[in-house]
Amino acid sequence: MWTSLLRFILLAPVVLGTTLASPLAGAPSYDTNIIFPRHDAGDDDGGSFSLVTPPGLPTLSSLNLTMSDLEAPEVTNTTAVATDTNSPKSQDLPDCQTKDLAFRTAIDKCMMYLQKLPKHQSCVTGHTFSRMCSVNQMDKEGKVIKVHQIWGYTKHDDRQQSYCSDVLKTVEQIVSYCGGASKEGSSYLAGRNEVNGNGDFVVVVDSAVPGDD
Repeated sequence: MWTSLLRFILLAPVVLGTTLASPLAGAPSYDTNIIFPRHDAGDDDGGSFSLVTPPGLPTLSSLNLTMSDLEAPEVTNTTAVATDTNSPKSQDLPDCQTKDLAFRTAIDKCMMYLQKLPKHQSCVTGHTFSRMCSVNQMDKEGKVIKVHQIWGYTKHDDRQQSYCSDVLKTVEQIVSYCGGASKEGSSYLAGRNEVNGNGDFVVVVDSAVPGDD
């Protein structure tokens, strides 16, 4: 029973602006037309991925989009992240991680989802864990074996919000700077950085395995 409960808490996207203390608030959005087949040579053979939008942000269907509309974004090599004069606040380079790596193709889908959001759509986070987009990786039987995700937290005990477009810019920087880790022919990465223009809002790109402590 405890294993099932822990798995539920891990996989249930959290309402933006709340924390894991309220795992039952809201529900993730799944669309049957946003499942795409696995085509890398990663951890296992076969299976599929399904994009999950969190409560508080528009679903793909509400945006009149399907998975075919989320083509891979073009991410340039932004080595000059720390001196971006177009940002209200200059950023440090992303902090790259060597564990909990996310599959690049899954994160690409989330990046395109964020790009398709309305221009002034806000992304909100609390002090601990607020997911902005995730992709469930499933085996051939449909069991979720890994969650590739974009999430955020604040440095202080308060609520922070930024335009989702600024969150996207930060994710692009993380992907550009931390990407390229090759795992059996596929690109995996993980990292974090302050949101473009908001030093109190930290964005993380990584993955989680259901049932892990």
